[in-house]
Amino acid sequence: MSEAPGTSEESERVVFVGAVLLAGGFGYFIGAIGPQALESVAVFGVTVFRPTPVGMALYGMTVTGLVLGVFYVGARLASRRENTSKRPSNDR
Repeated sequence: MSEAPGTSEESERVVFVGAVLLAGGFGYFIGAIGPQALESVAVFGVTVFRPTPVGMALYGMTVTGLVLGVFYVGARLASRRENTSKRPSNDR
């Protein structure tokens, strides 16, 4: 089952971008319908923003991108390490 070069990475990129855009859409929806009672939202005590639709969309996209990016890099590193450990050794 040989795939064409770049097909797997391309599909991973499409899934990543799709998830980030979906998170942005949900953030926009939540910002549009919801938190009118909130004056501002503090993110980890560092960033403060008003929960507007655009602000919530950007927040959702940023957090989703960072979390998925960390998991993606971890999975790629683990996969590389596993592949290198399974190679037969020529040492006798």
